[in-house]
Amino acid sequence: MILPLLADVTPDFGLKIEAILARQIPPRTRSLIRVDPVEYEVITDTLKPEKPWESRAVDGWKVAPGGYVWYRVSSPKKQILQLNVSGASMAYVNGEPRVGDVYAYGTYFVPVVMEEGVNDILLYGFRGDAMLNWRKPEAEIELDRFDATLPDFRTETNSAQGYWGGFVVRNNSDRPRTVSLHSERVLEPAKQKLGTVTRLIPPLGTIKVPVAIPNASDFNVVLGEGEETWANKTFKLQVRTGGEPYRRTFMSQMDGSIQYYAINPSSKPNPRVAVLSLHGASVEAIGQAQAYGQKDFCDIICPTNRRPFGFNWEGIGRRDAIEVLKDATGKANYDRDRIMLTGHSMGGHGAWHLGSHYPNIFAAVGPCAGWISFDTYAGGANYDLENPVQKLLARGNNSSNPLLLKENFALYKSVYIHHGGADETVPVTEARRMRDELNGLAKVDYNEVPGGGHWFDNDPAPGADSVDWKPMFDVFRTARKTDPVAARKIDFRTMDVDINASFGLGNVLAQTVPFELTRIQASLDSKGWSVTTTNASRLWINRTGPIALDGKTLIVKYGDVLTKSDDGWAIEGFDHTSRHGMTAAYSQYVLWAGPWNSPIAEEAGLWRLVRYHLEQLWYRANATPRLVSIEEARRSPFNFWNYTFIDANDDRATFSSELGDVGPSRRMQVIMSGYSKKGVRLMERFPLLSPGIPYPDWFATNIGLLQGKAKHTQAGYYAPSGNKFETLVSSDSFPN
Repeated sequence: MILPLLADVTPDFGLKIEAILARQIPPRTRSLIRVDPVEYEVITDTLKPEKPWESRAVDGWKVAPGGYVWYRVSSPKKQILQLNVSGASMAYVNGEPRVGDVYAYGTYFVPVVMEEGVNDILLYGFRGDAMLNWRKPEAEIELDRFDATLPDFRTETNSAQGYWGGFVVRNNSDRPRTVSLHSERVLEPAKQKLGTVTRLIPPLGTIKVPVAIPNASDFNVVLGEGEETWANKTFKLQVRTGGEPYRRTFMSQMDGSIQYYAINPSSKPNPRVAVLSLHGASVEAIGQAQAYGQKDFCDIICPTNRRPFGFNWEGIGRRDAIEVLKDATGKANYDRDRIMLTGHSMGGHGAWHLGSHYPNIFAAVGPCAGWISFDTYAGGANYDLENPVQKLLARGNNSSNPLLLKENFALYKSVYIHHGGADETVPVTEARRMRDELNGLAKVDYNEVPGGGHWFDNDPAPGADSVDWKPMFDVFRTARKTDPVAARKIDFRTMDVDINASFGLGNVLAQTVPFELTRIQASLDSKGWSVTTTNASRLWINRTGPIALDGKTLIVKYGDVLTKSDDGWAIEGFDHTSRHGMTAAYSQYVLWAGPWNSPIAEEAGLWRLVRYHLEQLWYRANATPRLVSIEEARRSPFNFWNYTFIDANDDRATFSSELGDVGPSRRMQVIMSGYSKKGVRLMERFPLLSPGIPYPDWFATNIGLLQGKAKHTQAGYYAPSGNKFETLVSSDSFPN
């Protein structure tokens, strides 16, 4: 990652710190319920600079962490500046929520309005000392050189390893703007435009735009509107030679963003084995790939988790890993029965997490220095399981705990556990516990390196021993997954059908009780398949013929949907558009925030909410979903996209009627109902919500088709400390 020069950051612009205040609040936990009296005061306009706030000495723009830190900053005039809040997860700037730079990368600046007189900036969510960095915008609309997502150029193939780049654009004005970007070759033979992209940016907003790029080591990106050009900047790809690890870009099907992954290529052509390797916290994918020596039998594929800290390989991070694997396998001739999984530290947890869910994808799994779960390592919330509400909350975390799916590890050819005996970051007790839990259940190869720390390398050979361990790769060289359908015996387990629903004979479309164990056991004899189900209420079948389901025989056709009732299983038909378990955060979707500059104050707040949503996803997920207007959707309908309406009133009805029937029935609309105040969402049926943390703990959504027939309701949560979003309740039978 390229960091800006310190000279780019100017610390004054006539700004003066009038006071710094601090206030403690109840400590953060990894709970879905949090207590934050400062958020409450911001939302209710009762925030005052008095007790229990305490004064701090002013020592420049740097400040030690606290529960909340409140800067009171005077400006000699109204001016738009760019602010980087280094070391804090978010800030309220004059009451409006803005993204922070909690990991102190130094590249994440957002435009803010500093009013003449005193301005209030509240910082929250510290990771060490925090600091406010200021700089002047380049122009009203600017194209940033930093944080571009780009492929590498390989001399071995004389080509760019990807046809896409992602580029940061800022709107330094107080009104929405529509911008266009395209790329073009720097050199002849042609300077033709490549793939012009148009995007809407909210006021003072920052977005990341996907742009097709030429097959060249350097090219220009042009920013403008219509025939007017605002910026024309040259970008150069990193050139990789020989067998060097390299970056490859692709377009994500989650949100249309451009992501990258790294490959450490095999020294021999056309390898049949692929190893998916998940990086640790603060490590980028290319750094993970460079930690291995080149192998002669496999490619090592390293996804990004969207960012170096990312999502702990859960939620969006888990889906990123699977998307990367799908993209990589689609471009190579790997044997689908010889895909391996490993990872280090946070990536070691990712190996446990993905490994517990996907024995139908991987042949062997090798967690290195991996922690098991938030409950065992990272201070997970403790719930009273005798309390029905707390039991419901605990159930929402079931899919995060590999121990609840430990039987799935019995399906692997090897579970290779590799850990330093003196690990100072992830205690070796995490590895020992998994060894003991899997004893007698799975084929475990356990290796504890005496004196080995969290990261170690005792061998001069290429590759770091903490991840590039020869005995583990010897296992990977020969392991091969067994197809349970071919073996005529299936034992499938899942906690969440939105993570893994495929049991060989079809998919589980709905669970009877969401996020409790669903199990499908099946065997084949001369009469056909005999299937026993636990906690499954709806299935999709991928074969034709007789199937005995829980003692009832049905003659099914490929594509049939089966529903379970008190009378047993029955054929429902072919329609299953409700997409059980799907969340807007994981669907290819666009945002609509109501009319701009509406006289209704709540609607104006919606644009602030959208801006904050885009900023947080840019920072945490290297992506900004597309913001659309009614006019844009009418001109160019997003037939295979899902719509998220962030709407104070019933303008979505106007949107639907204006837009008309523009897409197939598979599309969903997600409505975040309620009202907004200062960009803070207050839900109609749930407790007070606000963005003092990256997203609200709770929100409810109605999901249905644009044609208006609602299918079901979902309740979901975002666990901000865990950086993950999961559906909590979602069922076709759940009352609207």
